[in-house]
Amino acid sequence: MAAGDVIGVALDHDDGIWQYELKLLLPGGSVAKLERPSCNAARSG
Repeated sequence: MAAGDVIGVALDHDDGIWQYELKLLLPGGSVAKLERPSCNAARSG
């Protein structure tokens, strides 16, 4: 594994909101956890 690699991905439902949780490997071996709300896009056609 190298710095910047994604080492975990989850979709979680917290407080009525769907969120993506990502874990990234940082330089030096530490781990960063990012949480981003998911969104729904309607498709037409």
